[in-house]
Amino acid sequence: MFQAEQGIVLASIRHNDRTNILKVFTRTHGMASFVFHIAQTSKNVAKNSLQQPLTQIEFQTDYKPDAQLLNMKETKNLRPYRSIMFSPIKSAISLFLSDFLSHALTGEACNPRLYSFLEDSLEWFDAAPENICANFHLAIMLGTAAALGISPDTEGYEDGCFLDMREGCFTKQPGHTDFADAFSSATIYRLLKCGLEQTKDVPLNHEQRVLILRTLNNYFRLHIPLFPQLESISVLETVFS
Repeated sequence: MFQAEQGIVLASIRHNDRTNILKVFTRTHGMASFVFHIAQTSKNVAKNSLQQPLTQIEFQTDYKPDAQLLNMKETKNLRPYRSIMFSPIKSAISLFLSDFLSHALTGEACNPRLYSFLEDSLEWFDAAPENICANFHLAIMLGTAAALGISPDTEGYEDGCFLDMREGCFTKQPGHTDFADAFSSATIYRLLKCGLEQTKDVPLNHEQRVLILRTLNNYFRLHIPLFPQLESISVLETVFS
């Protein structure tokens, strides 16, 4: 029986000439893969734009818990973006985040806190001026960690502490080599204490932002099985260089 569902598109993978596979983080069932029928006529070609990274969609599906591929129909854009797809900077950030979330949420079940966080954050991102969005992807990574229950514990933080990435806490004396340097540790702590609108107040140049990005990538690799070294970091680094 088909039922209404909402989701955030994270990836589109070519299947054949007529269909793609969409990886979608859904509101009700968490991560799931769907068969998406590609529009073949000029009349319906706009439908194909629904495959773009981070597009929020509404559709009908006959959800089956054990199915590897699910059907979707009557797919439509739930919240059309006004700027994300038309800004080179926001588009580059979106491509990185879709890659990051595809790996971070693999196998993730229904998570209302995370879904609401992403939904609200994307709405802010779309409406925000481009010049205050440079740290947006860092905030999303940290917010995702919090919703997944793997966020660093900030209790007891003091100036000069290091982020113990293995234990997920700040400490003066890490007992191993899996820790962030002093600058990255202080910056991540500050970002953890910021709302989205305040991330613009954390001053980072290009090289520093890439350093934080790679540090967070390593943090997720320590806390999520099979989480990779994200190749999209290099792409983002090139775009912003």
